[in-house]
Amino acid sequence: MTKRAYQNVFERLGGEDRLLEEAEKDPKWFYEKIHSKVLQPEKIEISKDKTVAELLAELDEKMDNVTPEPLEGRAIEVQFEEKERGSD
Repeated sequence: MTKRAYQNVFERLGGEDRLLEEAEKDPKWFYEKIHSKVLQPEKIEISKDKTVAELLAELDEKMDNVTPEPLEGRAIEVQFEEKERGSD
C-alpha cells in the first residue's frame, strides 16, 4: 500500500477527529498501538574525527612548543590580609 493510499483511507475513516475519538475511548490502546509505533525515539549520531587520546596528544604537543614568558621586570601584585593570632 502506498503512502497516498494509506492517507486516503485514514481520511475516509474520519482522519484526526476519528483518531482522537478512539484515543479518548481507549487511551491505553492509543499509547500502546499507535503512539509508540508512530513516534520513534530520536536518534542522535555523534561523529568524531579524533579520539580523546589524540586530542590530548595534540594539546601536549602544543604545550611542549610554548616558551614561557620571563617574570623578570613584570610587576606582581600581592595582597595580604592581617589576622590576629588565635582567631581563624
